[in-house]
Amino acid sequence: TGSYPTGSESLASSVGAFAAANFALYNKYIIDGSYRVSGSSKFGSNHRYAPFWSVGLGYNLHNEDFIKKLGWVNTLRLRGSYGYTGSVKFNAYQAIATYKYSSDYATYTGVGAIPITMPNPDLKWQTTKKLNLGLTSSFFGDRLNVNFDVYHENTDDMLIDFSLPPSSGATSVKDNLGSQTSNGVEFSVWGKIINKQDWEWTLSVNGLHQKTTINNISDALRRMNEANGSQRLSSSPLVQYREGESPTAIYAVRSAGIDPASGKEIFIKKDGSYTYTYDADDQVSCGDTNPWMQGSLSTLLRWKQLSMTVNFSYRFGGDLYNSTRAAKIENINPRYNADVRAFTGRWKQPGDVVPYLNISTTGGTSYAYSDRFVEKDNELWLSSMQFTYDVPAQWLQALRLQKMYLSLGMADLFRLTSAKYERGTSYPYSRSINASVSVTF
Repeated sequence: TGSYPTGSESLASSVGAFAAANFALYNKYIIDGSYRVSGSSKFGSNHRYAPFWSVGLGYNLHNEDFIKKLGWVNTLRLRGSYGYTGSVKFNAYQAIATYKYSSDYATYTGVGAIPITMPNPDLKWQTTKKLNLGLTSSFFGDRLNVNFDVYHENTDDMLIDFSLPPSSGATSVKDNLGSQTSNGVEFSVWGKIINKQDWEWTLSVNGLHQKTTINNISDALRRMNEANGSQRLSSSPLVQYREGESPTAIYAVRSAGIDPASGKEIFIKKDGSYTYTYDADDQVSCGDTNPWMQGSLSTLLRWKQLSMTVNFSYRFGGDLYNSTRAAKIENINPRYNADVRAFTGRWKQPGDVVPYLNISTTGGTSYAYSDRFVEKDNELWLSSMQFTYDVPAQWLQALRLQKMYLSLGMADLFRLTSAKYERGTSYPYSRSINASVSVTF
C-alpha cells in the first residue's frame, strides 16, 4: 500500500479597539474599567464583532488611620471585579463551508471534493461572565502575605456540535448551544519564618477549590454520551457530559458487591432494584475526578551559601476509576501472567466474601463499568527537591569569575496515595536526578 501526502492550514484574522480608565481617591478608593470591541474571522459573518467590558473596585484599608496605628499591617486591600469576556480558542474555519478532496471520488476529469464543515453565519462568540471578590494583604514588614479569592462565572453560547442529517453532506455544524457554571475559591499564604544573616526559612502554601456544572448540552453530545456509555472495550469508562452534572464525573453502574453464593456481581438499577445483568442505561455519576482541593506546599531553607528548596503537591476529595484493578485482576485470564490478587481476591466457592468476580470468569473483550472500581483519589507527592551552593566570591577570584552556582535537583521522589494503581507502562514511574553548574564571567 502506498502513502498519500497530507497537509493542513489554519489562517485566522482578528481586529479590536480597546479603552481603559482608572480613578483613585485619597489612595484609598480605586475604580477602574475597560471596554473592548473585538472581531475575529473564526465566527459567523453576522456576528464577527462583539463588545466586552470589565469593571473593578478596590479599597485600600491600610491607608486608613485606624489601620496605620496598628503598625504591623503593610497591605490590606479589598477588591472586586466583574467582567464579560470572550474566547477565540477554536478552529479557524468552524463557521464557513470547507471541503476536502478524496481519491475515492477520482474520475478521468479530476478529483472530487466533499464537504467537511457546514457554514453557520450566525455563529457567535462564546462568552463568560465572571464575578470575583478578593483580599490582598501583607503583615509584619511583608514577612507574611495572605491572598484570598472567591469567584462565580457563567459561560454562555458555548460552541457545540449540532447534528445534521447525512443528506446534508456533513454530520454536524458548530452552533451556540451549551452553557456551564463554575464556582471556586483560591488562597495562597507565604511567610518568612526566619530572616537572619546566616539563616533564612520561608514557607508557602496555596490551594484551589472549584466546582463546575453543565447546564445545557446539544443533541450531538447526547448521542456521544449514549455511544460512550454503551462502549465496553476500554478498562475505564469514557467521558460523558450530562446536564446538571460535572464535566469530569465518573459514570458507572452501582454495585452491591459480589454475591457470596454465586460469585456474580449484584448490580443496582436506577430504580434501586437488584440484578445480575449489567445494563449501560443504569449508569449514574459515581464520583468526580476533579478534586475538592488541590494545590502545592513549598519551603526554602538557607544557611549561609547553601540553600534547599522543597516542593510538595497535593490533591484530595476527588475520585478515580481504578482501571488497573479492572484490567489486571478481574478482566484477565488467571492462567497467564496476572496480579496475585487474581487468585487471592476472587470468588472460588460458595460462602466466599471477596471483592472480585468468580475466578472462572476469565478475561474477555468486554468490561462492565461498576462503582466497585471507583476509589478516593487523595494524593501527596514530593514533586521536586533542589540543593544550591553559592560559591563564595573570594574562592572565585583566582579563577577570575564573578559568580558560580552548584545545584543538585531531584524530582518525583515519593507519592502517598489512597488509591493503589499503576502509573503507566509506556512512560513508567521514575525518579530523576540532575546536577548543574552556572558560571558568570
